[in-house]
Amino acid sequence: MKDLNFSAIIITTKNQLETTMA
Repeated sequence: MKDLNFSAIIITTKNQLETTMA
């Protein structure tokens, strides 16, 4: 369960970074 939560955070952060770059 913890790994799933961690993955979700990584994906969210990645999406935010891509939005900022764009």
